[in-house]
Formats: sequence, structure tokens, C-alpha cells
Amino acid sequence: MVIEAKTAPQPMELVLPPPSTLKIDNAFPSCKDPTGSKGHCVPVRNCDAIHSAFLNERITQDRKMADFVRASSCPSDAPDGHSICCATKPVKKIDFIAHSRASRLGLKHCGTVRLTDNILGGSETSLGQYPWMANLMYKRKGALKPLCSGTLIHPRYVLTAAHCMKGNTRPVAVRLGEYDLASDPDCVDGRCAAKVKDYPIEKLIPNNNFNGFNADYDIALIQLAQKVVLVEGEVFPVCLPLTESLMMLKPSRLTVTGWGQTADQTASNVLLEADLQVVKRTDLCQGESTFCARGRDMAGHCRGDSGGPYQTVVPVGNGSHRFVQFGVVSGGPAECSVNEKRPGVGVMVSYHINWILDNMDI
Repeated sequence: MVIEAKTAPQPMELVLPPPSTLKIDNAFPSCKDPTGSKGHCVPVRNCDAIHSAFLNERITQDRKMADFVRASSCPSDAPDGHSICCATKPVKKIDFIAHSRASRLGLKHCGTVRLTDNILGGSETSLGQYPWMANLMYKRKGALKPLCSGTLIHPRYVLTAAHCMKGNTRPVAVRLGEYDLASDPDCVDGRCAAKVKDYPIEKLIPNNNFNGFNADYDIALIQLAQKVVLVEGEVFPVCLPLTESLMMLKPSRLTVTGWGQTADQTASNVLLEADLQVVKRTDLCQGESTFCARGRDMAGHCRGDSGGPYQTVVPVGNGSHRFVQFGVVSGGPAECSVNEKRPGVGVMVSYHINWILDNMDI
């Protein structure tokens, strides 16, 4: 992983409370497993110890474990979901999941947290605040146009939505380092970032289970043709939920970022953010791998933000805090109006983490 030392002046580091006092409300309901240990009721895929046992067929060979898993069953809020009570561990050390590539991808060179003054729903972000944001570029009338978003998760890989590469709608490049679509380079208060760069695509990797209609498997990877030079505050990956603790977390409040439509039906040139709340399931998010979210005064993601991130700052272990991406924007209201009642739809990254790692050559 290449990290460039030189850059523009860096924003101040955000001073956060220790992990033991930073409260993150979990949208997964609380429960107790058969031993009485406290945990959360999560999809089987989100409980790494149990899911790993299914993958290597230990469940079929160990009757005691099979009985424990059956006794751990708990009600799922998804109509066809299968949830179990997964015991919670204190977030003291980084407890990577069993997948061999999880620790390789790691939580060190990603999701850097910086001090900003923009935390209101629908507000403009600061230059360099979300350096993992990517524009998926499409050929339109002889020019390149950004029609979907994504996130840099590794120097060679971008995470996005599968519907962003459906049929003939296929991106031809990924633009990194973007903030203001109307200027290049971007400059704010005398501080200028480097010029944006378009990276050619080597491979599009949509989830093969995506049917083009619902959000259940609306997730995809893009492998870039060359490695990105990482520059903190300009181009830098976001973290993924790679630990057992993060897999069992669905934060009830998440931040979405993108260049989509604003409340007056116009697209924004400057990267926007909106704080959203995970809400009760609707007909749009029935699958256990999805969730619905809505913002204050109906702020949220709209057309143009597809493939972008649901993210928030969480403790990841060893006293560290990082921005972690918990969801991919799948869909939302076709119009951004304060009168719009329908929530946006997200695909849970943790639910698909094994698929993501399986398809990354790292």
C-alpha cells in the first residue's frame, strides 16, 4: 500500500472520547444467547463465529454446536430473515473475522477521522473530509459524465452498487479526488487539493445474485487498472466492518455523502452530506441484507448518489476510531422533496463482507 507523505496542509485531528464512552446506538435488537451472555439479534452472516462454522461444515459434525445454534435463534425483522443471538464482545482489541483477507485489508490505513464543522443534514462537506468518495464516469455524447458514486476501499478497489453497471450502463473510468464538480483543482480558503484523476477500469465485479429489481444483492466492486497513490485528506480509503464487533453493529445513525439532487431538484456541484436515521422496514427494504433510512426534514440521498456510502465514526479496537462504511446506497426517492415520505434504501456491507473479500485479489 503506497501512501504519499507530501500533501496540502492537513485539517486538525478530531479528539474523540475513548471507545468505552463513545456511545453508538445499535439498530440490531439486544438479546441473550443460551448461556445468558448479552448480544444482538443479527442475520446469521453477521455472526462470524457461527457463519464460519456453517461455511466449514462444523455445524454438521458437532451436535452440541448445532443445538446451541438452534437455541440461539431469535426473531428477524425481515420477513424471510434468519437471525441468531450473537454474543457481544467488548471493543478492546481488533478482532478480525475469520476470512484470511480481512486482516490483510486491515483497519490501519483507512477512514481517517478529521475535525470538521459541517454535521447538519444536507450540508456541504469540507474539502478533503471524505477522501474515499469516487465518481463513476460514463461516456455520454462523447464526454465523461459522473452518474454514480462509489468508495475507495483499497488502492485497487472501489465499492459501489451493482445497478450502476447493469446492462449497457457501464462506467469506463473512476474519478478520485473530486470535491467540486465545477472546478479543478478544488480550492477553499487558500487551500488547494491536487487535480482530480481518472483511473481506467480493469474489471467490473457485480454480485451475480443481483436481479435488477430489489436491493438484496445490489453491491459491486470495481478493480482499477493501476494502484492509486494514497494521500491523506485527498485520496484515501474508507474502512470496512472487518471485525466481529463491527459485523454485529448496525448504527442507528449514519451519514450519507454524494453529489445528488438537493431539495430544489438541482444537482449539487459540491459534495454534500446528510445525517440519516435507520427506520422501520418498508416494502423497499424487506430483505435481511438491506435497511431503510430517512433524514431530518426528509434530507437524504437522491438520484445521483447511487453506489455511495452510509458511514459513521466508530471505535475499531486498540483505542482507535475510524470512519467505517456500513452500507451502500441502493435506491431512494426519485425526487428530493421535503414532502417525500419514502425512505432511502441501503445494502449492508457487513452482510456481504465475505463476498467482497472473496473478490479482492489482495
